[in-house]
Amino acid sequence: SALNALNPVLTVREQIEDVLKEHSDLKGKAAEDRTKELLSLIDIDVSRLDSYPHQLSGGMKQRVVIAIALALMPPFIIMDEPTTALDVIVEREILAKIIELRKELGFTILFITHDLNLLLEFADRVAIMKNGRLVELDKAQKIRSGGKHDYTQKLIRSLPSASGPREKGLLPRPESLDLGEQPILEVQNLSKSFHDSGIFNPRSIDVVKNVSFQVFPGEIIGLVGESGSGKSTIAKLITRLIRPTSGDIFLKGSNKKVSEARRVPLEYRKQ
Repeated sequence: SALNALNPVLTVREQIEDVLKEHSDLKGKAAEDRTKELLSLIDIDVSRLDSYPHQLSGGMKQRVVIAIALALMPPFIIMDEPTTALDVIVEREILAKIIELRKELGFTILFITHDLNLLLEFADRVAIMKNGRLVELDKAQKIRSGGKHDYTQKLIRSLPSASGPREKGLLPRPESLDLGEQPILEVQNLSKSFHDSGIFNPRSIDVVKNVSFQVFPGEIIGLVGESGSGKSTIAKLITRLIRPTSGDIFLKGSNKKVSEARRVPLEYRKQ
């Protein structure tokens, strides 16, 4: 969550400019101008640049985290539960801003959440996970209608319904979406096991099992499943925060093979 992502002893200005100084050539006045531009993108007044995280609301903190993520203008962003702990009104505002920025800047999103009802409102495609396996991946409209897998149908049946008609257009999808032919991200047969170091009964726990999918430029693909299904582990594998047990991850067609997370080149993380 944004509460944990932001450094409590640094101002908003310091945290954004730190990213720019470490990962770009912007310094001094150029870095300051870029910082103000990022705040304008997320609809926060520049007077908040010298505020500390505890002086911001939950929604403002989340917007600052989005600004930091956009600082280097990446073509692909992973969002793991970005609206956790926000009330429904602020959640809607944050998602509307994310979709607006996606339309304006053209980046691709892998959106990870346990909230299928929310995801079906704005995602282009939805991937359903259960016990470390990807059991179904299809267009959001087809998942909403029940999907093909028994577990997908169980999830759809369990969705809560609100009384009265729902307002349309709150999180609009683009009228047309040209995804192109080449994926920006491709995951092939990805697996991850964690080993219990018990002395008397060591065992291996499989948390991601042979997962494969593609993400195309400009789309929002949602990864949904109950707690413990392996969603966040996949995010960590893609960003190489942890090492996969097996499988391949292709970014823009290039397979980034490393033996340890700490050896991942900076250019990979920046993409």
